[in-house]
Amino acid sequence: MKHLQTAYHNLQYRLKDAEAGSDPKIDQEIRQIEADFVDMMDDDFNVQNGIAQVYELAKLGNVYAEQPVVLQDSVNFILKTLKELVNVFGIVFKMKR
Repeated sequence: MKHLQTAYHNLQYRLKDAEAGSDPKIDQEIRQIEADFVDMMDDDFNVQNGIAQVYELAKLGNVYAEQPVVLQDSVNFILKTLKELVNVFGIVFKMKR
C-alpha cells in the first residue's frame, strides 16, 4: 500500500512542473492497464491479478514521473485512474500536507 501511496504523491508533485498536453503512448498504456484490470476483476473477481494491474499502473506512474519532461494531462490521467482502481478495494489515498 505504501508503494501505491508514494507513486500517487510523486505524480502529484510532478504536476507542479508538468507541461501542457498529453502523451498518447502513456495514455494508451494507461487504458490498456485499466482494461486488463477490468478483465481480471470480471474473471470471478480475480483480486490478485487485479491488484497486480494496480501495481503496474503505479510502476508506470513512477517511471513517467522520473522523466525530465512530463505532460499535465497524462499525469492527471494516471492519478485519476490509479485513484479509481484502488477505490474498488476501498483504498483512499491520504492527502499530503
